[in-house]
Amino acid sequence: AESTITDLAKEVLSIEGASLLIFTYQTRSTPKLAKILNEGLGEMCGEEGALFFHSQMSSASREQVRQAYLDGRSRCLVSTTALGAGVNLPTTHLLIRDLTFQGFGKLSLDKILQMSGRAGRGDREGHAYLLHKPSDDWDSEELSEAVKENKLPALTSALIGYEEENNTAKIVLSILARHPKAGAHIDLIKQFVSKTLAGKEVTHQSDKAFCWLS
Repeated sequence: AESTITDLAKEVLSIEGASLLIFTYQTRSTPKLAKILNEGLGEMCGEEGALFFHSQMSSASREQVRQAYLDGRSRCLVSTTALGAGVNLPTTHLLIRDLTFQGFGKLSLDKILQMSGRAGRGDREGHAYLLHKPSDDWDSEELSEAVKENKLPALTSALIGYEEENNTAKIVLSILARHPKAGAHIDLIKQFVSKTLAGKEVTHQSDKAFCWLS
């Protein structure tokens, strides 16, 4: 898989002004793959090389990586799906490396389409690639047809039947609504809710509510 990704990255980064965003499942995969790309492609990855991004990094570190990618100092970014949760980071080319999450099953079509939708920067056409492995739960032909049809399940209120169990979800949603462009990291959400009347309890529930909403 690494050689396939390196070959694709080389092809993409040979295009002037192109950038590549790679989604992986496991946090530990992000620095590992970024290192492989830097060793294989060198200066093609940009002034700061291929970078990685995941939710366990500090807010300051994530913002530095985000800005380096937006500015073009890094042309290749390897991220977990944490980047899919409200972080504004357009790209010209995108690759979803992991279509099956170990212990959770195949990545749902709506998430695949959501992540793929990041491809396209300004007036430039976007390109999204899906890496299918023999071990994936997705059947390659089934996935191809599903993506072509581009059909999503009907939208329903996610809070129905959930409000009584965990009102934290509504609080998290209200905070996210205040940051429609740049998004809000979980650290910012925790900082905000910690100052509320039920701060300790709500802060403890924030991770769960954030993941559930995602």
